[in-house]
This record gives sequence, structure tokens and C-alpha cells, in this order.
Amino acid sequence: MTLRVKGNFTKDTATMLKGLLAVGIVLHHLSEKTNVIFIIDYFKYLGSAIVSIFFFISGYGLLNSLLTKKK
Repeated sequence: MTLRVKGNFTKDTATMLKGLLAVGIVLHHLSEKTNVIFIIDYFKYLGSAIVSIFFFISGYGLLNSLLTKKK
């Protein structure tokens, strides 16, 4: 049984999403320390979700890389 990862999720898309999620993580940390901008308050509750999505995308990339190098 072989596991194949297919789809339209390219490396460039993953890099862009991880960059946006990294900014979200920074905003989450800022929201815990300051109350300057009201938009940052929304990120107080999104920290764990943002990190989970970041780890999922990173794991997807690692799996795809492993399966490509096995060939």
C-alpha cells in the first residue's frame, strides 16, 4: 500500500500560508501583552488554532518531501 499526496497545494502556497500564520502568531503574542489596537484583541483566542494549522502545513510538506525523495 502506497500513500500518495496529491492536490493543488503547491510549495509556494504553503510558504505563503506559513508566512501569514507566522504573522498571526506574532499578533497573538502582542495581543497578550498590549491593548493598543482593538483588532489585535481578536487574536487572543486564535493562538492555538493558528499554531495547529501551521504545524499541519509543515507536516504536510515534510510528508510530501519524504514521498518525493523515496521515488
